[in-house]
Amino acid sequence: MATKKMRSQVPIFRKSLLALAMMGVCVTAYSQEAEQSATEEADVETIEVKGMRASLFSAQALKRDANTFVDAITSEDIGALPDRSVLEAMQRLPGVSIDRYAAKNDPDHFGVEGSGAVVRGMTQTRSEFNGRDSFTANSSRGLSFQDVSPELMAGVDVYKNQTADMIEGGIAGTVSLRTRKPFDSEGQKFSVSADMTWGDLVKEATPTVSALYSNNWKTDAGKFGVLFNIADSTLKASNHQMRSSTYAFRALAPRTTNNYSWPGFEYAENPYVYDGSLAYPPAGTEVGDQGVLTPQGAAITMKTDDRKRKGYAAALQWENPEETFTATLQFLRSDSKLSWKEYSTGVGGVGVNNENRVWGIPGEEYEFDSNGVFTSGYLTDVPDGWRGDGNHVPHNLHASNGWGGAQVVNFGQQMGSETRKSVSSSLVDDLTLNLEWKATDSLKIVADVQHISAKTTSDDLTLGLNTWANQYYDTSGEHAKISFISPWEFVPEDVRAIYAEDGSDFATPDYFTQPQNYLYNHAMDHYERSKGESDAVRIDATYYTEHDVISQVMFGARYAKRKQNIKNSQYNWGALAPLYNEAAWLTSPMVTNAGLEGQYDVVDWSNLFRGGAVDVQGGNQMLHPSSAVLDDYANWGTTFAGFVDSCGDWLPADKRIDDVTCEPYELDGYFRPNEISNTTEENKSAYIRLDFDYDGFADHRIAGNFGIRVVNISTETTGNTVYPDLRPADPFPAGFDPNNWNPDDYDLFGPSTKFLSDVNNYLPAEVVAFANDASTENFAEQSYTKVLPSFNVKVNVTDELLARFAVSKAIALPDLGNMRNYTSISTVSDSIERDFLAPHFPQDYVPLDENGQPRLDANGEPLKENRQIDASSIQLYGWKASAGNPYLKPMESIQYDASLEWYFADVGSFVVSVFYKDLKNFFINGAYEREFTNPTSGVTQTVNVAGPLNGGDGTMKGVEISYQQFFDMLPAPFDGFGIQANYSYIKARGVPSSNLDAGDVANEGGTQEFLFGDGLPLERQSDHTANFVAMYEKGDWSGRIAYNWRSEFLVTTRDVITYLPIFNKAAGYMDASVSYNLTDNVQLVLQGVNLLNTQVETYQLVDGTNQLPRSWNVSDRRYSLAVRANF
Repeated sequence: MATKKMRSQVPIFRKSLLALAMMGVCVTAYSQEAEQSATEEADVETIEVKGMRASLFSAQALKRDANTFVDAITSEDIGALPDRSVLEAMQRLPGVSIDRYAAKNDPDHFGVEGSGAVVRGMTQTRSEFNGRDSFTANSSRGLSFQDVSPELMAGVDVYKNQTADMIEGGIAGTVSLRTRKPFDSEGQKFSVSADMTWGDLVKEATPTVSALYSNNWKTDAGKFGVLFNIADSTLKASNHQMRSSTYAFRALAPRTTNNYSWPGFEYAENPYVYDGSLAYPPAGTEVGDQGVLTPQGAAITMKTDDRKRKGYAAALQWENPEETFTATLQFLRSDSKLSWKEYSTGVGGVGVNNENRVWGIPGEEYEFDSNGVFTSGYLTDVPDGWRGDGNHVPHNLHASNGWGGAQVVNFGQQMGSETRKSVSSSLVDDLTLNLEWKATDSLKIVADVQHISAKTTSDDLTLGLNTWANQYYDTSGEHAKISFISPWEFVPEDVRAIYAEDGSDFATPDYFTQPQNYLYNHAMDHYERSKGESDAVRIDATYYTEHDVISQVMFGARYAKRKQNIKNSQYNWGALAPLYNEAAWLTSPMVTNAGLEGQYDVVDWSNLFRGGAVDVQGGNQMLHPSSAVLDDYANWGTTFAGFVDSCGDWLPADKRIDDVTCEPYELDGYFRPNEISNTTEENKSAYIRLDFDYDGFADHRIAGNFGIRVVNISTETTGNTVYPDLRPADPFPAGFDPNNWNPDDYDLFGPSTKFLSDVNNYLPAEVVAFANDASTENFAEQSYTKVLPSFNVKVNVTDELLARFAVSKAIALPDLGNMRNYTSISTVSDSIERDFLAPHFPQDYVPLDENGQPRLDANGEPLKENRQIDASSIQLYGWKASAGNPYLKPMESIQYDASLEWYFADVGSFVVSVFYKDLKNFFINGAYEREFTNPTSGVTQTVNVAGPLNGGDGTMKGVEISYQQFFDMLPAPFDGFGIQANYSYIKARGVPSSNLDAGDVANEGGTQEFLFGDGLPLERQSDHTANFVAMYEKGDWSGRIAYNWRSEFLVTTRDVITYLPIFNKAAGYMDASVSYNLTDNVQLVLQGVNLLNTQVETYQLVDGTNQLPRSWNVSDRRYSLAVRANF
């Protein structure tokens, strides 16, 4: 081949790595499709290294010779670090951090292995396998990296800018997972590894095994290759959490309630002063009012993960004898399942400001900090006995008989005791065929066909008991401490005597393990059944020129069609025989008749936070719903049928009804129409890229590329618009005139006159006609075209120093869940305001039956008069809707990168990079007005719609500094030492948090308010991240200690429980590994994860300045012993 043709393919430093020993399996350093041409025909220096140096050499060479900005990890990195997922390995790269929560708006559930990647402060990354799109079948758009087996990977590359031939969508970056192929190495290779991992909290050992076989051989018919790779991994791990509920403002002055005086907090030396910014203040609170901030309760959690991950990879290759044609068939399967069980107890999900909570115990004082914020004390509640329903202790632990019985003050807090089980699985199959033809010395053509099939399922079940307890809560230390104390502890002796007549055993020390002290309270279920598939074909051509500057021209086209069906139910919480009805005490006939007698778990909390964090009176044990009952959730509908007696009580997701009308919902299995989304997306793109290579610029070599990619995306979505139902449940009788009728002609206490109190009878006719429970099918389609130019250049300043610059236009496509085509309309207020006219009978009038006895309702209480509504008092306030947006457009960015890269050794570099992104068309949660016309009545109304929108503009900028080196200049044995270090700083300006959850559904009733919106940083972006790795490799020994740290960041702008912004405190993790080569083919490895026992702390932002404790989290320290053999 001509010299100029060849020059375009030689890396800028004239070196390339052809073969790399990796776990005994030799693979090429350049397995990226875009990089293959750099080593195909060049006469270049061949260097073979093994072990840790090999991985660093490979990653450094790939970064140095890349056509744009990229950081890389090789399989040797993933194998040598104690990382059990691709995500955990990615966090070692500059500018990359990972999420550690199960869901971004639910930081109460900690993830052990991570759950998502953040690249340069943004989450809009694109994921691919071997340069091709890949995705998980859920509401997002990309791949769940935590579900991918790292044992299958040859490497992971994170592209931070782009070239014209790259598939669009990675505005934050493109994460490319590379798998092995048979032609990556010569001859037969076999590798097997096995390890056992033990966690010090879960106290169980779990195995991982993997195996690889690769071979290729030459025949008269050409060269053939085959590769099989399998990985099977199980990991059990535990997470412990302590958390505060929302903080409430309490005035200093004493309070009188239920005929009892509470002492107040006038003893607080430095009270909190209300400045108007406090979230959810009590009604009537004015700026300048003094008080204290107290948590409304506290809770503890033990969660155990059981993750099973299987990966399969197979590849067949053939090259013709002339070495001009290569065919590659690859199959990849990622099959993962995550099951977790959680026990939690305490006061967690309470109202944002329940004024019956936390007024203290008479004679006991709280401790406060200098800002009037609670630090320790007894948490108890004011008695609110109106729902006591007449039962007595021990079958009713409520404060009193509901209608005037003995008053029990300080009878603790009503708290939950839950068991929760979640089982989710993800399956992704990726089948590809790649054909590469060197048509001439100057022309190469590559055709590629891909089919992806993906499926996701999730079952999430919760059962909750209730009991009562006083809590002593202390947040002043390294982490919270909590004591659960029998509610009888502070009951006065004279009141105890009253209940002793009923046989109440209030003196027993094992209060918390007595089943008669617990009742069934609630249940919740949630399901997902989503699937997707995609077919893609692309053709790429490269023409090598004889031009002095333009070295090659690349051009191509791609077509992809993706279909996704998302079925994702809302969380279906409901009451089970709650206290205010006939309560289902664990010793009651109701529970016995349901076959649940004795069906509970006795949970020991002694080891929470490795001991000393919790004290449960009577032996550190509590009762929780039975795990066996949760496992039998398919029969819950039958089991709990006797617990349900009203429309608003819990029913299984597949049997849900309207809690107002009691009419069954339209359901497709577990799913309502608003929980189903169907999207079809077609992607057509074409590009041209020109590579240049010039040696004549002041004796400096300049190389790079510029090009344009044009993409057209068309989407079709189907869904429904559902109108509210304001039809009267009890319509006026025929001929009734509300302005002219005689009350003496009607039974005002019987069901026949309930129509008088039905507000919907008094609404304007056009309102009832609009809100008639109609539903209409929606169909939406859109098409748009984007032109994406790019330019990359690198200059060989010296033989060791490289300067690089890139500018491109990039886009991020909206998550499919946010494009769901569903709208649910409701009234602006949760209920229609109304006033009643004066009653016809005196307030103390008691209706009598034919026997002269009081007429009673179903609860045994005297009937009340059905009163007429004053029609002039009705306030509707208009309409609102929650919706997806099938017309979302891509987010856009013009992004600039520049770097200075010093490569002073084969494994030695110092790199400084800066970047700047000019962003617009963010995905945000907004509101707009839209007219809707009811299809059955023809009535049109204006609706205020809340949902995803495009809007706003902003910038992100930052700097990344990285350094790595082995200190070969030191005398033995110190010449085996080396270090890796990187630091990133990121600053966002004007970039809004989306306030969106693609996995959520369009629930009726709109959304909660987003607080402090203008003053909050970007979600999940740390200003500072850093990594430091100390390494040693010499002879048969190698080891490394890796420390990863990130600064404070906003987890979510609105937590699903507190409705407040939640921040994650700065935290660092230390992992380590050491290995010894028993023979040339067998290696023994010891690994450790979370060696510092890192405690993750979160804070809730309660006003303009105060970040108060929300949670403390600890996870296992994990230790692994592994054996790897390569032949």
